[in-house]
Amino acid sequence: KWGYGTFGSDPTSEQAELDAFAAGFTKDRTLYWGVAELAEEVPTFGMDPRIQMENTGSDRIEATKLGVANVLRALDRLDATTVGKDDLFRSTYPIVLNTQLTYVKSVASLIAGSMPKIGDGPGPLVAYVPASEQKKAVAYILGEGAASFEAYQKPALLERVAVFGGYRSIDQVQQGLVKEVLSGTKIAHLESQSGRDKDAYSPVQFGQDVADAIWGDLSTAPFHRRALQRGYVAQTRALLEAWATAGSGEAAQAAVRMATGSDARTAAIAAESGDDTIYPAWLRAYLPKLRSRLGDAAKSAGSENDRLHFSEMAAQGDKLIARAR
Repeated sequence: KWGYGTFGSDPTSEQAELDAFAAGFTKDRTLYWGVAELAEEVPTFGMDPRIQMENTGSDRIEATKLGVANVLRALDRLDATTVGKDDLFRSTYPIVLNTQLTYVKSVASLIAGSMPKIGDGPGPLVAYVPASEQKKAVAYILGEGAASFEAYQKPALLERVAVFGGYRSIDQVQQGLVKEVLSGTKIAHLESQSGRDKDAYSPVQFGQDVADAIWGDLSTAPFHRRALQRGYVAQTRALLEAWATAGSGEAAQAAVRMATGSDARTAAIAAESGDDTIYPAWLRAYLPKLRSRLGDAAKSAGSENDRLHFSEMAAQGDKLIARAR
């Protein structure tokens, strides 16, 4: 109706009727619309989980689960629908994979999410995603969401696409989910939000929830959890390296983004490392505890592969502890 309906009889009346029509959008959740594509929109809507292409549901996690279920049904039928055409199978497989990855990664928008008020009426200018919902988002992405990609490692599917290297590519997808969640930008925003609202999701709660999702169960090390654990080590190392340069590193990152078209404020937001939050102090206290648990897990591992994995993670933990001092 907005695009093709008839409004007014001249430009002035058309604008007035369009404005009146648009005012009704804020009263209907299914008509919310925003893109955060223009540079001037990003500082307002860039952390808004309602601004998504993936779905318009009020429960992003549930909507994502349904979307992933549909994608996995398509994956199960990929052989039948490509009717034995290997080239079509190979070209469609990554499209299916990337669609699912987009869905799962969209849940990360709930973490440190800020929702500016849409429309008129009483209430705060900006609402934060409830801490309980952010906690569920962390658990989903690093739990069920990450595990869902194991479907792409079935030999009958994957080895038609890549004779070698395919299994590692799925590991890298799962590792990348840690980076999507555990970013300096999110940590910095959580710090700001908890400073304004005592009930907001804090960097300490966030850090513990991420750690619990990845390291909570050390009785065994299935492949998808190994990938997540390696991803945690890699992303923690990256954060520690960013913190070592403090503000100068953030300034350099912001300058790179500004050179590619971002405005100064948007670039500064994206370049946040979280170095001036409470998270680094929490991490320094957490890493020795994790290192001790990994050492115990290596000793009690039920298989040689698990023992070697936990031993390697313990060795990486030593390196992280040294960097964090």
